[in-house]
Amino acid sequence: FAEANGRDARAFDAHAVDFLVYALLQAGRRHEAEELILEFRGHREAFETGALRWYDGLWSAVFAAHTGEGPGGDLPRSGYASLDESLAQVILATRAGDEAAWTTADSALQALAGERDTPVWRLAAAQSRALVLAAEGLGDQAAELLRASLAIQDEMVRPNETPSPLVPPEEQLAFTLFELGHMDAAARALDALEARWPGRIGAVQLRARIAVRVGDVTAAAEAYSRILRQLRNADEGHPMVAEAREYLSNGGGA
Repeated sequence: FAEANGRDARAFDAHAVDFLVYALLQAGRRHEAEELILEFRGHREAFETGALRWYDGLWSAVFAAHTGEGPGGDLPRSGYASLDESLAQVILATRAGDEAAWTTADSALQALAGERDTPVWRLAAAQSRALVLAAEGLGDQAAELLRASLAIQDEMVRPNETPSPLVPPEEQLAFTLFELGHMDAAARALDALEARWPGRIGAVQLRARIAVRVGDVTAAAEAYSRILRQLRNADEGHPMVAEAREYLSNGGGA
């Protein structure tokens, strides 16, 4: 990316690092992503402080979306009220089951979304609220909200796979429907996701789980085998890889 834009890749162009961190996390290579960030920070000590703090916040948000926790090492949060960090706080709080934290984080994000009123902020507000509703046991309401948010995407120019904790609403809808036990509806949401955002690893995992739930051994084995192919260079002990290996080793593909 840096070389294509006339820059020396060894200069650790920040945008190139963004995309590489994202790609490494998609490939399950968390430790390598952490090492890259720390190396970047070491080479950019003279980088403008505010901008570097912004990148720290973005990376923390991306890690939250992919791993459910922040990166290790000495990476601080920036404290900025960015969309990425605001949404990451909701993700982390709901995964931790911290009601006070998710209430505070969601309220802050909704206020910012109301002020800025752009499609991407409205989509983030819907994702945040749906996460909170699901955490509160109101999955049906979360699903309805996510269905309504699908139209927001039509107002947006489809971005590249940029680093962000913001996921396509079809993906979040599919996970919500799966948790509610609506397997057919979840599978249809995944079909819509694949048409717009093909190849997302989380969607492959969910398709495998749906197949297991409905007893489709062939489809489950195909999906779990795909996970092993896509994450063939993942860190040792990566949870998706472990899940796939366990299923296949227990005769799931027989």
